[in-house]
Amino acid sequence: MVNEFVDYMDEQLLNYQIKIVTKENCAEALAVYTSNQAYFHLCSGRKAGLESIYENLDTIPPDLEPEKKVTIGIWDGEVCIGNLDFLLTYPNPDCLYVGLLLIHQNYQGKQVGQQVFEALRNTARQFGLYTLLLAVVEENIGALKFWEKMGFVPVGTGEVEIREGWRVKVVKMENRLT
Repeated sequence: MVNEFVDYMDEQLLNYQIKIVTKENCAEALAVYTSNQAYFHLCSGRKAGLESIYENLDTIPPDLEPEKKVTIGIWDGEVCIGNLDFLLTYPNPDCLYVGLLLIHQNYQGKQVGQQVFEALRNTARQFGLYTLLLAVVEENIGALKFWEKMGFVPVGTGEVEIREGWRVKVVKMENRLT
């Protein structure tokens, strides 16, 4: 299902290409992470680096099959300009949980995030995933506004331990597709 999902999403994303990010090729996405230091400081209290990508690749809910965690890079020609991380059929069979959408600072404000989300939404719908879920760090006002613009509504709040000793308050959000 993962390869079919990614291939379909790649077809939906007309201006950019996507490919699955692994530990073997994740250094190519490093510039996306390091261009967003303020985000990583807010979320984890640390600078972003290669270890941030490894942590992202390794973080998976204990009750989810590893192959249903998908991390993709968004490419503009030879340059990785974004990273999208999501969980298929989580926490329920008809759900897709967005873990991270990160766009390189140089490409923010150019509709890249919106185009990536629209491709993800269309692909999720095609694969019968009609509920999109995510959690946004409460202090990340820009992300809250972005996700609301994409049709997400707040459905609750909570606290998440990002790493040992570092907890953040989050706004849980949902987008029900029709």
